Amino acid sequence: MEEDQKKKLTIMRTGVILLVAIILGLWFLNLRGALRDSREKLANSDTSQWQDMKDELNQTLAEVKDRLGELDKLEKPPVDSVAADKLLGDLIEETEKIASSSIDLPFLGTSTPSATGTSPLVNPPDIKNANCPAYVNCMPTIGESRPCQIPAGCEGITKIAY
Repeated sequence: MEEDQKKKLTIMRTGVILLVAIILGLWFLNLRGALRDSREKLANSDTSQWQDMKDELNQTLAEVKDRLGELDKLEKPPVDSVAADKLLGDLIEETEKIASSSIDLPFLGTSTPSATGTSPLVNPPDIKNANCPAYVNCMPTIGESRPCQIPAGCEGITKIAY
């Protein structure tokens, strides 16, 4: 019984090795023919096309280098550093004036004039509604949702709590 199994195993190994050898032999023969064909095509091909493309590319690159050189040679307008420094200083001064000036803010009730000398905002009358809640609860809930809007007339008094 064991001898039959060894015999079958030997026959199977021999068959697989033979099949692999046949496949490799056919592949090698086909590869040799393919390489020969490609060498013949390469020898017969027109290499002048490749040379023409190479020459054209080299010419284009030379033109690009020339034009870049011309751009570097162009004169740049001189920068007037005194005028630029004066402009920068003026901008900083105006920014500081605007930042330090007080503007009429309706929610703070200030009434000092702005940097231009006129009051851009008019102080609204103080609206004190006794029915305005201190806050509106907008926390998420389970079930029915709550209205999350500030009542009319209570915009400066009521706050929204999330």
